[in-house]
Amino acid sequence: MTFELTTPALVVLSVIIYYACLWVYSGRRLRSKGLRLPPGPKGKHFVGNLHQISRIEPWLTFAEWGKEYGEPL
Repeated sequence: MTFELTTPALVVLSVIIYYACLWVYSGRRLRSKGLRLPPGPKGKHFVGNLHQISRIEPWLTFAEWGKEYGEPL
């Protein structure tokens, strides 16, 4: 049994690897500079806060978070 990657599968795999490397690199760069993310709600690992934002009126969620977590720096 041989294992072959088709062109679409190879493209998808390449994109996933690229974004994974970019995610790791950006996190290390922020930590090495001593920078922290601004205050905000705790998100999930890959989807962030998408499950908390209203699809119809997202600006209301952002306004609520602004009042709760303060003004941007």
